Amino acid sequence: MTDRPISHLRSANAADALLAARREFWSDGIRPSNDAAPHLYAARILQSDDQYGRLDGLIVHGDEVAWRSVDALFDLAMYAAEVHPRLAHPDQHRRNDCEWCDRIEEFWHVTLVDVITRRRGTSAGQLDARVRAQLGTLPSPLPSPLPSPLPSGRLPSGQLPSPVPAAAEG
Repeated sequence: MTDRPISHLRSANAADALLAARREFWSDGIRPSNDAAPHLYAARILQSDDQYGRLDGLIVHGDEVAWRSVDALFDLAMYAAEVHPRLAHPDQHRRNDCEWCDRIEEFWHVTLVDVITRRRGTSAGQLDARVRAQLGTLPSPLPSPLPSPLPSGRLPSGQLPSPVPAAAEG
């Protein structure tokens, strides 16, 4: 659930979908009094709304991504954001020449952090403190720098992947 109002562009898109469906269904002989009409209209509007969201790069209802999955992915990212600097750069918290550190910095500036913390009724600082407390002492550092993928895009067995370059994100 969101506390943000639906934008006028999104509602206009839904209205356009309704009118287009009405014209199409009317020409096919399906009148509003038809018992199936409300379901057909609703399906068309929802499909249009999902497409509208996808064009903006959003995860939409039609993608069938549940909060449970988003929460799990977010928690894994929180752990990685804490573990990477400890293991790869034990002498300093963050390195400017490390693309993993750059991705971690980007992670803290995505809207998802605000959505999750608001949904969980907590703050980013409280989530970070929880992760730090759960991690405790870590084993000795990994070799640095982390390996990059082979030219084929495959990784040697047992190695971690490099983050996806920003330009390659869709």
